[in-house]
Amino acid sequence: MVNNTKNKQLQNKYSDHDQNELKQQKKQKNRIPKEKREHIKPQKNQQPQQQQQEPPLTLEYQNENEKLFWKVMKNKYIKSQIYSFLHDGSNIQNKIYKYDEICSVQFLIENNLIELLKYKVKRGEFLIDFLPFLNKKNYQKYTPPPNEYLIERKSIFKIIKNDTEFYQHLFRNYNQNFISNEKTFLVKGHTTSIISLQLEDDGKFDLKIETKKQIIKDDNECAFKIFQNINSIRTTADDFFEAISIGSIKMAKLIYNQLKKEINFKKHEITAKVWKNHTFLNSNSPMFKDYIGTSPLPTLEQVLNSNSSFTSFSSSSSISSPPNSKINNKKLNIINKSINLLLLDLKLIPPKEMNNINQDIFKIEIKNLKVKKLLESCKTISIILQHTNLFDGYIKTLKKKDISDKYMGFEGELQTYLPNPSIDFLCFDKLIEIEQNLKKQSMESYVHSIIPNDHQQDSNNIFKLYKMLLTFTDYSTVFRDNYLFFKCKYFKDFSLCKSAIDKQLAYQLGSFENVLPNSSHLSNLFQLFSFCQNEKETQLKFINQAIDNIIQCFKDSKRPLIKPLDLITTLLHFDWIEMISIFYNNLKDIIKDEKQLIPTNIIDHIKSTTTFDFYVDNNLITFNNNHQINLNSCLMKKSSFNEQQPLNLMNHIKKNHNKIYKELINSIDITINDPINYSIESLLFIYNNINDFQYCYDRINVWKRDNIHLSLNQFIQLVNCTPINKKYNYLCGNGSTHILDQFNFDSCLLKYNWVINNKHHDILSNRCDGYYESKVNELDPKVIITLYQYYNYRNLILNDIFSRLDSLDPIVFNTPSTSVVFKITSAIGERCDLKSLEIILKLMDFSSFNSAFLNYFYTNFLFLVTSIALKNGHFKIFQHLKSNYPFLFDIKISFGGNVNNLESFRSYQINILFDRLRDISIIYNLVDFFNELKNNIFFDHFNK
Repeated sequence: MVNNTKNKQLQNKYSDHDQNELKQQKKQKNRIPKEKREHIKPQKNQQPQQQQQEPPLTLEYQNENEKLFWKVMKNKYIKSQIYSFLHDGSNIQNKIYKYDEICSVQFLIENNLIELLKYKVKRGEFLIDFLPFLNKKNYQKYTPPPNEYLIERKSIFKIIKNDTEFYQHLFRNYNQNFISNEKTFLVKGHTTSIISLQLEDDGKFDLKIETKKQIIKDDNECAFKIFQNINSIRTTADDFFEAISIGSIKMAKLIYNQLKKEINFKKHEITAKVWKNHTFLNSNSPMFKDYIGTSPLPTLEQVLNSNSSFTSFSSSSSISSPPNSKINNKKLNIINKSINLLLLDLKLIPPKEMNNINQDIFKIEIKNLKVKKLLESCKTISIILQHTNLFDGYIKTLKKKDISDKYMGFEGELQTYLPNPSIDFLCFDKLIEIEQNLKKQSMESYVHSIIPNDHQQDSNNIFKLYKMLLTFTDYSTVFRDNYLFFKCKYFKDFSLCKSAIDKQLAYQLGSFENVLPNSSHLSNLFQLFSFCQNEKETQLKFINQAIDNIIQCFKDSKRPLIKPLDLITTLLHFDWIEMISIFYNNLKDIIKDEKQLIPTNIIDHIKSTTTFDFYVDNNLITFNNNHQINLNSCLMKKSSFNEQQPLNLMNHIKKNHNKIYKELINSIDITINDPINYSIESLLFIYNNINDFQYCYDRINVWKRDNIHLSLNQFIQLVNCTPINKKYNYLCGNGSTHILDQFNFDSCLLKYNWVINNKHHDILSNRCDGYYESKVNELDPKVIITLYQYYNYRNLILNDIFSRLDSLDPIVFNTPSTSVVFKITSAIGERCDLKSLEIILKLMDFSSFNSAFLNYFYTNFLFLVTSIALKNGHFKIFQHLKSNYPFLFDIKISFGGNVNNLESFRSYQINILFDRLRDISIIYNLVDFFNELKNNIFFDHFNK
C-alpha cells in the first residue's frame, strides 16, 4: 500500500503547470537558463577561432536581443516556420508534442530522442516504461485494445553505454522503477484477497533480478557498476555463466573478477560448470542451441539409426543471401570471444577428464564466411588445442585413421581427406603470421570469392585455413556441404555431387565439364558464377563451351546441355553484355528461329541502357513487334537485378532514340477517359515530361487515381510538375480513400503539412482541392484538416467528426483502428488532453444510456483513453474523470434514470475496466502506477 506522502508527490508531479508562472520565470531571467543552453548541440570538430575576439556586448544590448528573441518565438506562425527547418534526427513526423506530454522512455528511444531522454533523466522528471521486457503473465488470455501493438521494445542499457553521468542520474532518480517489490493486486472478483505478481510460471517476478539480467544481456559494464553500487547487488556464478552463454564478454569478465574476491570462491567448480554446461560442449547451451543450420539435416544420432543414404537430404548453397547467416555469424562471434576470454584472459582451463568430446564446434558454411572470420575461428581452434585436452580423443582417432564416413555416403572418400594434426592444425603463431601476410582486400572478402590462382600466397593461406576449420564444423548439418565445396573448389572434383542441389556447384563454380544432363533449369542457371564472380577467364570459358555444345547439338539434332533460350535469359538476368554479344555473334546465323534466341517480353529482361542499345543496334527488337517493346513496358523498366532504382529507360530512349520515343508517346489511346494504372516510376517520368503528354492528360492524370501510395518526395515532385492550370489533391497517394482500413492518415498528414507550408496559395485558390475527383462514400477531406489541427494546435473541431453535436451516441466510437474517431480518442489518452476529453464527455447524455450504449462507451472509448493514458503515465486523466465523473468507477453512485436496470451490467463493465488496466500494468511493469489508481481512483469501489 502506498503511503499518503507518496500520493501527494505523485499528485504534485501531475499538477497543472501554470503558464503564468512560466512567464514570470522568463521575466526574472535576462538570459536563457543554463539547463536550456545545455540542450543546444555543439558543433563537431569546432576549431578555436583565430580571429581577434570582438568586445563583449553591453547588458543593454543583450536585453534588447532577449526581447527580440521572445517576440519572435511568441509568434506561432514564425516559430512553426523556424521549427520546420530543424531536423533533430527523431522519427516523429507531423505531430507536435508538448514537453510534459512525453513521459515514456520507450517513446523517446523509439523516436531517437536520446538527448531529450538524458535531459529529462538528469532533471528527475516523471518518466515511465524504462524496461524493454514485458511481464507476460497470462498474456495469451489478455485481450488487448485495438491500439495494442507489440512492437519491438528497446533497452535503454543497449542504446546508451559508457555514460557514467547518465546512469548515476538514472538510478538515483528512478531507482524504484528497477527494483520495486510492489507485487500485489486484488484478485478477479475484487475480494480483499491478495495475489502476488508472477512472471508466467517461473515463480515470483523479482524486478531487481530481471533488471540485472537485462544489463548483463546488453553487456553494459557502466550501468551494472552503478546499479550494483546503489542497490548492493550481489553477483553469482549463475550471472557469470549467463554472460558467457550469451556472449556478454565485458560483463563476464567483470562478474568473474568480483567472484574471485569472495571467501567461498571455488575456481575449479566454476571452471568445470562453465565448460560443461555453458559452452559449445553442451548442445543445450544458449551459445550453441540456437545455432541454425542451412538445411533441415538430421542429427548424427538420427543418421546412425537410419538406413537411408545421407545424400538424400538437401542442402543450401546459395551465397547471395545465406539463410540465417546473421544468426549463425552472431553465434560464431560468441564462441570465438568466449573461448578467448575463458582460456587467455581468465585462465579457466577445462579439467583433463574432458578429453573425449565431439569436435563439432561450428555450425557455419565456411564458404559464406569472410576470410577474417575464418581466421578468427581457426585461432579459436588453435587456442583450444594449445591450452586444453579437449580434442585428445579425436586426435588419437585421426592418427589411427579409424574414422568411418559410411553415413555421409562418400564410400571411403573421407579417408583420403583426414587431416594431419601436426601439419593441418596450425599453431597460433603460424596463424598470426598468416594474418600479417594476408592482404586487407582478402581479409574483407568472402571465402568463396577468393581466386585460387590469383594472389597465390593469399589463396594458399586461405586453403590452409579452410582445411583446418573444416573438420571442426558440425557433422549433422554443415560438414557435408563444407566438404563438397572444398573438393570442388580446390580440387575440381565434382564426383560426390549426387543430389539436385549438389549439381548447382558446377554452375556456381563455372565448371561446364561437370554440368550434368537435365540440370540446366533456371534455378540452377541463376546460380551461375556465384562462387567465381571475379574469375573472368573461368566465366568466358564456361560460356564458350556452352555455345560450342549448342552448335554441335544443333548440327547433330540433339538436345544441348543448356538450351540457348535459357542461356541468354541467364546472361540478361546478370546483364553480362560481353557474353550477350558473344552469344549472338556465334548463334544468330546458325539458329534462325528467333523464339530460341530472344525471350518473350524482352524489355522485362533488359537491365541496362547498354544492353537496350545492343538489341536496337542489331535489329533484335523494334517498336511494337512480337517482342513487345511498348510504352508501358519501357516506363515500368527497373534497373539491374540487384538494385531497386528505376532504370530511366525512357529518358535514355528520348535522348538517343527519338523515333522510337515518338512512336511510344503517340501510342496512348485518347478515346478512353479512364486513367491508365501506370507505376509510380512511370508517373514520375510522365510528369517530368508533362509537355509531351498534354494531349492525353486525362489518361495519365495521377490525381484521379485511387489506392496508390506516394512517398512525400514523390508527392512533391508530382505536384511541382502538375500543369499550373490543373488541380491536385492531397488525399491522393495514401491508399484507398473509400476503404479506411487501407488509408494511411499519417502519410496524408505529411503531404497536407507540406502543402500548408509550401503551397498555401494553392489551398486559397482551390488548386489544391481535397474534393477534386472525390466520389460518394469516400473520405471527407475535412477529416484530414481536423486531424492536422488537432495534432498540431490542439484545436478539436467536432463538427467535422460527428454529424450531431446536441448529443453523442457512444456507438460512434465503435470504429476501425484507422478511423479519425479512433485516432482522436487515442491521442486524448496519449497527450493527456483534458480539454478535448471534456468536450466529448459533455456531449454524452448518460441518463439515457442503455446496456448497448454503456458497452460501447466503456469498451471503445473509456478503456481506450485510460489504457493509453496508463501506458503514457498520465495520472491527470484519471484524476479528472474521478473528480467530474465519479460514477464511471463506482457502481454505488447513480448516473441516470436507468441505473436500476443497469446496476449489474455497469458493475460488470467497471470490473472489466479494472481488470484490463491491471493487466496492462502487469505487462508493462507499471505496478506502482496501478497501485495509485487502485488506491485513489477505484478505492471506493474495491476497498470498502
